[in-house]
Amino acid sequence: MKNFILLQIVPSLDSGGVEQGTIDLAKGLIKNGYESFVVSNGGEMLRILERYKITHFKLPVHSKNLITMYLNIWRLKNIINKNNINIIHVRSRAPAWSAFFCKSKKTKLISTFHNIYGHQNIIKKKYNESLAKSDKIIAISEYVKKSIIKIYNIEPKKITVIHRGIDLNFFDLYNLKDEDIINFMKKNFIPFDKKIILFPGRLTEWKGQLEFIEILKRIKNKNIFCIFVGDNKNINYLKKLNKKIYKNNLEHVCKILGNQKNMPLIYKLSHIVVSAPLKGEGFGRTIAEAMAMKRLVIAYDFGGVKEQIQDLPEINHVSPLNQDELLKKILQCIEINDEEYINLTNKYYDIVLNKFNTKNMIDKTIELYQSL
Repeated sequence: MKNFILLQIVPSLDSGGVEQGTIDLAKGLIKNGYESFVVSNGGEMLRILERYKITHFKLPVHSKNLITMYLNIWRLKNIINKNNINIIHVRSRAPAWSAFFCKSKKTKLISTFHNIYGHQNIIKKKYNESLAKSDKIIAISEYVKKSIIKIYNIEPKKITVIHRGIDLNFFDLYNLKDEDIINFMKKNFIPFDKKIILFPGRLTEWKGQLEFIEILKRIKNKNIFCIFVGDNKNINYLKKLNKKIYKNNLEHVCKILGNQKNMPLIYKLSHIVVSAPLKGEGFGRTIAEAMAMKRLVIAYDFGGVKEQIQDLPEINHVSPLNQDELLKKILQCIEINDEEYINLTNKYYDIVLNKFNTKNMIDKTIELYQSL
């Protein structure tokens, strides 16, 4: 086993797939006997690092201000030298520029492409290239790998695909008490006599919540209730979504719950989990999480999600942005009886266990570190 000391750099630790991957890897390294550190601007998830006694340094690495990015070079170099760090793993574009100038003969730089970032103009494309300047690159799906090779002309051998991992101990259907679910539903006025459709994802334009309201308008007389769960810090978008709900008299059909810490509970009370963003996601971990919780998934068949649902039946697949087909699949899933539901979703767990679990992600990442 080759020893290394790792520094992960992520803009913040508030919520999201990037942040969760950082936390999962840090915990996994500790369990495997490695020393590692994390740099971020802080956030709610910092408490998890503290619980596992993982050292965190608070720096403004979230900033896109050129002066701050320049100063971060020296701040990071100080941390690297004091802690004998020999591998830097950066997960975002702004800190990747700072990290690039921290490289030396003693350190290796790894970056993770978590998505296909906007590259419509030369300035954005140049800004994104910071992630391509590392010694090795992790792509979180084949979709991301193929896209960044084409966009940034990266040598394919430089890229390793490591899918995001789901913690199957955390996302365990049988770890939840019925009384906790009942209490949560009562507290949030979620009806017990309807089938719950869960639309998880940060509240932002491209995730597709506004467009999904159009679907709810067409099925509002069915026995369903939809909950939108995800980071709701985008106040303008939140207002826009609320306005559309009330304008269409759908407040009795759906509810915005915002960010939730106990996502396993949210999945368990749900009947159908929908992924319908306006563009392909790098991975789209909510689908793998729902599959781990044996919940029926319906997803636009593109981006990284395509790789998660490729072995699922046709009922789980929807042509990207095809609202008529999405509506049809939802109506079909509502009518599935309990026996069919169980038979269908029992197969999901094995797919996550074999392809998308946290242990696989950690083992493959450690193997990549050791190869350096």
